[in-house]
Amino acid sequence: MGVDLIVNRRFFSRKTPVLSFRELNLMEEICQVLEKHHIRAPSSIQSLAIPELLKGKSALLTAQTGTGKTLAYATPIIHMLKMQELQAQIRLTVPHRPRTIVIVPNRELAQQAEEVFRMFMYDVPLRFYAAFAGTKLSTEFKKIQEGIDCLITTPDRLVRHRDAKKIFLSNCSSVVIDECDTLLDAGMGDFITNLITPLVKTPNSQEMQYVHEKKVDHSTQRQIVFCSATITKQMESLVSKFWIPGDKKFVHLVEKNTHMNLTNLDHEFIKLSERDKYEPLRHVLKEFQSFIRTENTAGMIFCNSIQSARSAEHTLRSFGFKVSSLHGDIPPMMRNKYVADFRNRKTDLLVATDLGSRGLDFPFVSHVFNLDFPKTVSDYIHRAGRAGRAGKEGYVKSFYRKFDEPIIDQMRRSHEDSIPMKIGGSSFTYRKTFERPVVGGKIKPLPVSQPGRRKSRSDPLAATSNLLIKTYDNPTETQPKKRRVAHYQRKSRNAGRPERESIVKIEKENKKLGKKVSISQRRKNRNYIPRSRKF
Repeated sequence: MGVDLIVNRRFFSRKTPVLSFRELNLMEEICQVLEKHHIRAPSSIQSLAIPELLKGKSALLTAQTGTGKTLAYATPIIHMLKMQELQAQIRLTVPHRPRTIVIVPNRELAQQAEEVFRMFMYDVPLRFYAAFAGTKLSTEFKKIQEGIDCLITTPDRLVRHRDAKKIFLSNCSSVVIDECDTLLDAGMGDFITNLITPLVKTPNSQEMQYVHEKKVDHSTQRQIVFCSATITKQMESLVSKFWIPGDKKFVHLVEKNTHMNLTNLDHEFIKLSERDKYEPLRHVLKEFQSFIRTENTAGMIFCNSIQSARSAEHTLRSFGFKVSSLHGDIPPMMRNKYVADFRNRKTDLLVATDLGSRGLDFPFVSHVFNLDFPKTVSDYIHRAGRAGRAGKEGYVKSFYRKFDEPIIDQMRRSHEDSIPMKIGGSSFTYRKTFERPVVGGKIKPLPVSQPGRRKSRSDPLAATSNLLIKTYDNPTETQPKKRRVAHYQRKSRNAGRPERESIVKIEKENKKLGKKVSISQRRKNRNYIPRSRKF
């Protein structure tokens, strides 16, 4: 089930580090924009990807979270789009026909990717636009009709515009599938296959004649880039449909630290001995509050379900914390507002499901709290990647129980032996693949370990440097809590009075004898009805 990641000869690597973006043969305008935003030296994945993508090759781009994968594919795309216009000496923007399409899983990533592309909007005059659910279709139709060079969109929005015959791919030279593992886990495999099949198909005789007449390099018109933080079996099978191993038109650009823990993060695992999680979380957040006052940072809290996220948001607000939330049940406009409040530092905590664990970049986030322990290694890697962006220090604190130890055991082995972890998919994959049988009247939990794993040890995190394990014992919770009773179920202040008891006895006797209760008796009974039970 898992994928053993082996960095071998077919993966590219650089022995000497690249000190500036000018060494990667990018346009001077692009380098100047990067310097304005204080981005001077490329990361390892950027130095690997940019030279190969500038050659027009299709690629599988994989690196750790927070290493700048968006810039790794954005800068060569902008470079090639502008160079095509400089060679033709005319603007190549055509209505209804974008020249590049970037596909992302959700609207938050679409907005984030649009911000990256818009950095170059004035120095490199090109048109960029993001289309996603929550915006007016009339506005999107108008932008598409005016012409777009690079369209950032979600799958559902792209399908809607294509069905309405507002977008055509005849002028599209490159397609980027960002967060490809997330899209495949969400069941978008057929959508991606149908999208890229016309772009990578073998050209017929008429197309080849056009290519020779126009003297166009055919390979640069069919560039497909898969971008992800993890490599799964689904991704490998998708790539193998179109490119055979050893194909010179396709390259695997995999960073050597992929599928490994970020070295700049401190991982702390807190074992719970009681059922209540909020009291330990409150204790941990008190330390976090003192930290953010001095360091001016923020934190994210992850839950496994929407119901858990709602409960956590309500509880934390009752504790006095400033909280925003992000999950699938929030309307689009409210989601944008909550994310904007968190990005503008109006709130200190963002409670999210795994929707917020993929690709979102908050440079000020230093802490990640796993209130619900992730079901797979892939989910843990993506959640932990929200902290410590761009090499900054970060902290990941997770609450776990005994059945979560297989994942921790695999992380410990990866940390000690410096080997990549096995990735078998996300929690969404497990929900689709495994059935949840009923055992003893209770639903059996989803599997947290992959087949073939070793059993967890008694101390899964022994002798590790940045992996720490704790046990949280709350002495105040040793006694079971009394169940709260609703107000209409409590004893009323009129209960037990002799007048009330006598009236009840009379009513019962009358019912047995079949007698009717007089109006005066009913009025007398009504006077003794407890106030708390009036509706």
